[in-house]
Amino acid sequence: MGCEPSIIDAVGVTVKGHPDRAESRVTAGYLLGKHFVITCDPAVESMLQAAASGMEPTLEGWTEVAFATGGEFLGTGRMQLLSDPGGLKAPVVASGYELRTIRSEEPDTRSMVERLVEVSDDDDLDEAEIDLDDLDEVIHVAVGTDGEIAAYASARQFDLVSGYGDIGVLTHADHRGKGLGVAAVSALCERLIGEGLEPLYRCDEENAASMRLSESMGFVPATRLVGYRFEA
Repeated sequence: MGCEPSIIDAVGVTVKGHPDRAESRVTAGYLLGKHFVITCDPAVESMLQAAASGMEPTLEGWTEVAFATGGEFLGTGRMQLLSDPGGLKAPVVASGYELRTIRSEEPDTRSMVERLVEVSDDDDLDEAEIDLDDLDEVIHVAVGTDGEIAAYASARQFDLVSGYGDIGVLTHADHRGKGLGVAAVSALCERLIGEGLEPLYRCDEENAASMRLSESMGFVPATRLVGYRFEA
């Protein structure tokens, strides 16, 4: 996010434009440690910096600023951590499917992920944060008998606080309700923990399926975030 990790120990507010939010008009605010972080479309960074100059570093303070500056409420989300990383259950995949580990540099990986993206809706893709031009290095997938991806899970280092693997997960609409997302995320979490990273699971509170997946695995809320859309 372009912020110094040490800010989480300092009471205050940071507003930072992020290239991933460019032209989206979307802004999210959340408390990390003692510090409140607002990530936004760079087009509204200056406006929000001025508006938040005297803001209390709380969700309530953020709500007041957002409404005062004409923000359109988008929803709330959660950042979640495993309550007991040592108690993580081994991944179990449903009959007729296979868990695989694929890598972004392998020749077939992009085309496999691209086919999953093509049949997924925008809300699911937004939450999974899959970038076909910048895929995570290692991806855990559940594949069906046709060899196509039924569930996808990958992670990269969280860019504000070191030591966390930021998880993205996506399950094909035709293969939901079979525990495939849980299996893929479980395999991913095993690897992250083995690499010394704490799994971080972010999701929209209105995404019931994602909430169920994370709760079934023992993820618990670490902090909440609130999103708004602003006109430039």
